[in-house]
Amino acid sequence: MMRGPELHWLPRQATWAQALSSQVPGAAAWPGLCGLARTRIDALETRTLDRKRAGLVPEPPPDLVSPPIRLAVLASSTVDHLLAGIRVGGMRRDLWIETHTPGYGQYVAALMDPGSALHEFQPTAVLFALDAHHLLGGIEPGGEASEIERRIDQIAGKIASYWTLARQAFRCQVIQQTLPPVFEPLLGNNEHRLPGSPYWAVQQLNATLRRRADAEGVDLLALDARVAVDGLAAWHDPALWHRSKQEVHPSVAPVYGDLVARLLVAARGRSSKALVLDLDNTLWGGVIGDDGLEGIAIGLGSALGEAFVAFQRYVRDLSRRGVIL
Repeated sequence: MMRGPELHWLPRQATWAQALSSQVPGAAAWPGLCGLARTRIDALETRTLDRKRAGLVPEPPPDLVSPPIRLAVLASSTVDHLLAGIRVGGMRRDLWIETHTPGYGQYVAALMDPGSALHEFQPTAVLFALDAHHLLGGIEPGGEASEIERRIDQIAGKIASYWTLARQAFRCQVIQQTLPPVFEPLLGNNEHRLPGSPYWAVQQLNATLRRRADAEGVDLLALDARVAVDGLAAWHDPALWHRSKQEVHPSVAPVYGDLVARLLVAARGRSSKALVLDLDNTLWGGVIGDDGLEGIAIGLGSALGEAFVAFQRYVRDLSRRGVIL
């Protein structure tokens, strides 16, 4: 049984393995491999597809819909297990993504050294994936609230200085990953009353990063929001953290990579801009031509009717953010 969230919006393909094995070397294999990426595959299949692509199509095909993306993942923890998910997430959208990550814990040195492999790579996008243990080290529970707030602002300021360095060096898209809530609460429902609580400090730093990112035009990979939907156990295993410093669980690599690919594709003007809707049994319950207006389920008074109203409100709100209906 698969652990954690799936790419549940994609269809399964019963003959996926056979279709993958039938691909032949050459640029002509790229469309077929991208089609296989647009199915509900798990972490193992994602790695298999990534290796197959590297063997069959080692160079970007000539007819890509967008120029290849060079993504540098600057991390303070182990992220190698997530890179295949990012590359396959790009394939899902016909994007060719090359990835680079500096040696473990060397992201600052690589960023500041013009002779580093990072500078040689010349990324067109940089993802800062900094873990909570690394960023919040030295903040202890029970300190002065004003001092804790000062430290949080100081940490956010240091991260923002990395954004500036990346932009100055590479003139690239900058993505900042928010921190997942990996620490255990110490005061439960009243965590905010304990200055320096690691659990609360994560939330404070994420809020500060959001404000700074908005002010500086940095894209956020909102990992904390996704964890809130799927549950922390799906995304983080303390045993894996202590053994190999993997903050993000390997099983969610396909979803993680898809979230990153969404930000990359949106920055290149290829995000979805229209929602096409049927009417009968979509915006209301029933078929007007058969049931008449009296037989339609919509509005207050029934669970089904209220569900359709809630869906209509969600669709309306999408239009208010610019989606064409």
